Order: sequence, then C-alpha cells, then structure tokens
Amino acid sequence: MVQDAFQALADEGRREILFMLAAGNKSTAEICQQFTSSRQAVNKHLAVLVASQLIKANADGRAVVYKLDTTALKEIKKWMKALTEKAEASAKKSHLKRARK
Repeated sequence: MVQDAFQALADEGRREILFMLAAGNKSTAEICQQFTSSRQAVNKHLAVLVASQLIKANADGRAVVYKLDTTALKEIKKWMKALTEKAEASAKKSHLKRARK
C-alpha cells in the first residue's frame, strides 16, 4: 500500500487533487474544473488515486463523488516516523562516537 501511495504522490496533479479533497468531497466535474488538462487525463489521475487507496469513489446518481481516504496517508506517516526515528538514533549514535574520541 505504501509503495503505491508514494508512486501516486509523485505526480503534482494528483497531490493537488488530494488537497482539494482534504477540503471536502468533490464530484468528477468539480475536480475537472480546477485543471486545464482533459477530463480523460483527470480521470486517469483519479483512477491511480483510487487504486493506491488514497481516495474513495462513490456513485451518487449519475455522478461520481470522491473523498479522501486517510488510511494510506496514516501508513505513510507511520513509515516516515519510523524512518525519522531511525535516522535520528543513528545520528545521535554517530555524534556520541565522535564525542568520545
């Protein structure tokens, strides 16, 4: 899940969509209005975000409404916290070794 999410987050357009959805649920049409690219291109971005479990799509009549799914973001946060803690512990250990010399 985390790797798929990182790949999805690599694209600036998809990150913009996530920020839009952080403000509230949006239909495909509402999301498309914010981009100059084609509806087909936006739909591809939305499909990647759904596949990476960063957003959820719900049918609302004929429209599709998207909402942010924070599950993958929480996994990324946990991973980044673990990485940061490991890096900080390593840096502290290196600093202590240098201080002893």
